[in-house]
Amino acid sequence: MDQAPPPLPGTLISILQSQRPLTQELVASLVEVAFALYQTGQAFGVVDGPHAQGKVFNKNKEVLLGALGGPLFEARLQLLEGQSTVLFFLTRSGCAFLKEREKTLA
Repeated sequence: MDQAPPPLPGTLISILQSQRPLTQELVASLVEVAFALYQTGQAFGVVDGPHAQGKVFNKNKEVLLGALGGPLFEARLQLLEGQSTVLFFLTRSGCAFLKEREKTLA
């Protein structure tokens, strides 16, 4: 049986503001850290990859942008190209997808 294709990034996360372009790998890291913060309620988490290091902060707010909404986060990152701040939210459907994924992995 074929596996379902991974969700499109736009179904998991919505970038509101970024000072620099983001790679797919970095976006995936932001999603994972933000989802962990969403579940635990912790104030911040760490991104530590080969091309980016920094912190993701849980803003403890929900945002609504048209039909999309979800928990808000801010990442302060050091990239190869320099420092960057990213404001983003996880979509509600993205949170639901990630919760289901966790259940199947457990």
